[in-house]
Amino acid sequence: MKILVIGDPHGDLDKVKKIPVKGIELIFLTGDLGKADLARKKYFENIEREKKGLPELEKGGKFVKAVHEEIHNSTLGILRYFSKFAPVYSLQGNVGIPTISEVKRDYEKYGIKLISTREKVDSMDHVNLVKNRVRKINRLRVGFLEYFVDECWVKEFKPSDYKKRLFKAKKETDKAKNILKNFGNLDILVCHQPPYGYLDKVDSKFGAPKF
Repeated sequence: MKILVIGDPHGDLDKVKKIPVKGIELIFLTGDLGKADLARKKYFENIEREKKGLPELEKGGKFVKAVHEEIHNSTLGILRYFSKFAPVYSLQGNVGIPTISEVKRDYEKYGIKLISTREKVDSMDHVNLVKNRVRKINRLRVGFLEYFVDECWVKEFKPSDYKKRLFKAKKETDKAKNILKNFGNLDILVCHQPPYGYLDKVDSKFGAPKF
């Protein structure tokens, strides 16, 4: 069986269309399907403002809707493209697919109507969004482990709200360990985080966390 595995396409259709798909029978996507350039730009702007002692830029309804539409449209574009060639199984990742409850929350907070990306994805043919479950696919036991914040990253980068972030990360890490334990023996593990030591270098200053 020929399986294609792609991580973090981030809505870049031009790039993924260069990937050979002839003879592919199964496609795994490890998350971060959509493009989040608008949200990322705002995030780094606020980091710079914090360094200068300036208040964080507020997110109005217009901005929230633009971010949602960018992620929504690019996510569906990636899934529509790959599902033409083979069944697709995907994680969500940390560039998330807005849930029905999140769409409702933003409507109540900003008064804006948003399309539920999750509902659209669930209605697509040959597309499966899987979270912390084992699926039996063509006689293979495949586990799908969703994104989580590992406590070792918090210890390494020491954010300003260190204690709060570490407490939350420890809970997420313990949950991930339990999920993996419950998976049992697998033929394939699909996860958003790469294996330790593989593609995990952030930049020239920060590398993988030390244990």
